[in-house]
Amino acid sequence: DMIIGPGFTQPDKAASFGAELIDVYKLVQHAHFDFSLYLDAAVRIADTLAAKVKPGDAHHSPWPFKVHAVSGKVGTIFDAETKTNVESNYTTNWSGALDLFAGLIRLKRGNVAAYKKAFSTVLAWMQEYPMKTNRWGPFFEDVDRWSDTQINAVTWAQWIMEHPELFQDWKSASRKILDWSQTEL
Repeated sequence: DMIIGPGFTQPDKAASFGAELIDVYKLVQHAHFDFSLYLDAAVRIADTLAAKVKPGDAHHSPWPFKVHAVSGKVGTIFDAETKTNVESNYTTNWSGALDLFAGLIRLKRGNVAAYKKAFSTVLAWMQEYPMKTNRWGPFFEDVDRWSDTQINAVTWAQWIMEHPELFQDWKSASRKILDWSQTEL
């Protein structure tokens, strides 16, 4: 992590990377070489995330924004409101995690039951908290303080539009997020 140092990582970035590994695997799986290492790496990422997912609440996302990869200690960010460093427990950039789990479920690779449970947990949290509160949280690892970011909000609106079957009223849900982003950011 560029701010809090070596060993700290962002689970949302790992999830997005895992989803991209599945995409690469699907593109090259029929080549003359064994590219299963991409899929194996995606499974390892998904296994770690599925084992550590939590239901979350208004102040805690299913995984923290910054966490030490070995110890599991949650990293800190500066909270301008309290003028203190606080645990970095919240972000909303979880569309990559949902894509990672869904991709492995479709391919029937890894711990499918755990991925289904994690998928449901994250989707329910996104619908219960950020979609209702417009509290989208940080994304960038080189920003040392809390920030609501457009990239989290707009990426989620895009994900809603790509998966309308999962939302009761996907058009108004995505429109609400896009309007908020334009007005507030």
